[in-house]
Amino acid sequence: MENQINMGDQNTQQIGQNPIGKPAPVPEKPKVNYWMVTTIIFGFLFFVISAMFLFRARFNEKSTPIIPAPSPSLIPVETDDIQIGDDESYVDFSTCDQWAQNVINKKSLPQQLIHSCKSSQKILDSEIVNLVDIFFGPPDDCPSGCIYKRFIGVVKLDKSIIEQLPSGPEGILNSVWAQPPLDTARNYSGFECPSQLEDYIDVTLGKLETKYGWNLNFQNPLTCSWEEFDNVKQTVNKRSFTLNGSMFVYLDNGEERWNRDRLIVK
Repeated sequence: MENQINMGDQNTQQIGQNPIGKPAPVPEKPKVNYWMVTTIIFGFLFFVISAMFLFRARFNEKSTPIIPAPSPSLIPVETDDIQIGDDESYVDFSTCDQWAQNVINKKSLPQQLIHSCKSSQKILDSEIVNLVDIFFGPPDDCPSGCIYKRFIGVVKLDKSIIEQLPSGPEGILNSVWAQPPLDTARNYSGFECPSQLEDYIDVTLGKLETKYGWNLNFQNPLTCSWEEFDNVKQTVNKRSFTLNGSMFVYLDNGEERWNRDRLIVK
């Protein structure tokens, strides 16, 4: 009887601890932040794609040859700066011949600052003229190399006309680099052309209609080449041309003019 009572108490206690009909509590699982996970995934993908894009851009930049676009030529048109000696020096006006004296007087050149004066007769289309070449001062850049001003022109036998020329033969040869088609081609990558133009071009006094000037006759064909980059095909193409024929340069109201009607470009 005593045992039964004890068991009854025990059963009563168990029933009180876990009531019939109520399930035991289950611990809640932590909630997943799907927004944060999505953000992390997209951020990682963006980083990977950006890294691949930068790598490809760097690779293309290294593998693609760079061909600079042509830029305006920096060669001056007038190049008459001839260095003569280290010390300033002059000649007496009376030592100049009548043709040079006539030019000095009519062009109001300083008689006391004549460094040199010379003239020579030329025949142009059965016409006899005098080519007068005068250097006068004061000079620049002495004593490293004195540079005088220069007047060079054509004087008729009756002295009625004095026509100034654009430059001396040396300056005209240098000015060829600033004329088409050399002015553009020489700015491309890989430009190759003989630098000693005097081996190819003969500069002589000439006349075109009523204008006196310089004839530039190509004694030998002048061939130049350069490289151009094809952006579409991603290739470098070799280009070239050959110059032949002649050009004529003169002054028109003080402006240097180039007549290239007889220049042959192939």
